[in-house]
Amino acid sequence: MLPETNIFTEVQFKPLGSCSKAAVVPDFSMTAGEVTRVITLMLNSLGWYQGCLYNQEIDETPQLFFDHMLKTGNAYDLARNIRQGLDLTDAE
Repeated sequence: MLPETNIFTEVQFKPLGSCSKAAVVPDFSMTAGEVTRVITLMLNSLGWYQGCLYNQEIDETPQLFFDHMLKTGNAYDLARNIRQGLDLTDAE
């Protein structure tokens, strides 16, 4: 997606006591063709919890999906996980 479309993946980090532990909540924005790759990596390989996967329109091109996820742990490791997921999309 081009940046001009204002469709993006948002990531929130919430500290959990220690300096490196956090709850991390990415909200991935993906095209239909990216969904399976990202979910397979994040849920099956990296152990993230999926809050919900949804789309808001039924006749858009490209069809877009949004996926809220959650995981707690070392903030730096979780940031690297998210980078791996983003690398499977066409995000700029």
